[in-house]
Amino acid sequence: MNPIHFHLLGPGAIGLLASSFLSTTRAALPPPTILFRSQAALDRFVADASSSFPLPTITVQTNGSPRFHSRGQHPSPASYRCNRFRTASASNLEPNYTISHLIVTTKANQTLEAIKPYVRFLTPSSVIVLLQNGVLSSYASVRSVIPSTRIIFGSTTVGAYRTSPSSIFLSGPTGQTFLGPLLDSPSDTEVDRTLVALQDLSASLSDGPLAGASPNLNIEIKSASEINRIVILKLIANSIINPITSLGQFQNGVLSNDSPNASRLVELASHECARLFADRLGMSETALSAYLVDHVFDITTRTAANRSSMLEDTLAGRDTEIDCLNGYLVEVAQQRRISVPVLEFLFHMVKLKSNSTRLDRDS
Repeated sequence: MNPIHFHLLGPGAIGLLASSFLSTTRAALPPPTILFRSQAALDRFVADASSSFPLPTITVQTNGSPRFHSRGQHPSPASYRCNRFRTASASNLEPNYTISHLIVTTKANQTLEAIKPYVRFLTPSSVIVLLQNGVLSSYASVRSVIPSTRIIFGSTTVGAYRTSPSSIFLSGPTGQTFLGPLLDSPSDTEVDRTLVALQDLSASLSDGPLAGASPNLNIEIKSASEINRIVILKLIANSIINPITSLGQFQNGVLSNDSPNASRLVELASHECARLFADRLGMSETALSAYLVDHVFDITTRTAANRSSMLEDTLAGRDTEIDCLNGYLVEVAQQRRISVPVLEFLFHMVKLKSNSTRLDRDS
């Protein structure tokens, strides 16, 4: 059986981190291929990645804190440099080229446009890993255009942001990445092989001779029911934290610092999310609402110094993921005839703020 050749679509912070993770020189895998939405984007990346090195190189900077789950944690070096990868755009792939394994790390709202040029290289047997915020929304987009039903859901708590087209910074404590199959999907040996390959590589970077050789996604495989719960809770947390911090233009920690107005918004939004997902998560609305409030404040306390990606996008005048977060929740609520005025208010206010920032920038 041939070793798995992973392709990564979306060279943002998580995409570059995943590429570095897969590019460790002693991995029993071919070098990963990073896919770009256009040749121009690929050229910009190569120019930046080659500016200080003879070969295109991804630089991963860290704060030096321990990042590897092992018998004795290894402190991270100041930076990693990874050049064992390939690059491609849809325009420079051969017509008969096949993508057998694709990891999608684009922003959820960009998924459809990013994946369309590569649909012709996918087959019904291709395995696709969706490692994104708003994965439930992006899943619907992917299924509308691709032939494969071999889908793996992913969710990560690894904190990273991009400092240049080819450089990222790992922030905060060690995070984890959870992967698992879809609910109600039949047993599939290729999906299982993919999950095992990723988990084994992660384990080898956590303990033994490869420990510390490359940035680690700290992968843990979950059952279909477990990953379903994880992605729902991630969706809810992002749909509360991201718009509130974006509108308030503050770091996550402000939500945990006894701000009565922000705290009240968290409580109201949590209650609405509990009405939407209590049945799917097997909890009463009251119990889930209380759990979600604690869950959100736990996240904002642990990531107090972080700025949400939605805040970064709003300040830069870029499109945000609000359609795939609160927009998705509002759509679900409408389908189920459940009133969610706070979630809907946050959705429209972020859209308004983004449009206003973009107009100010362009004027």
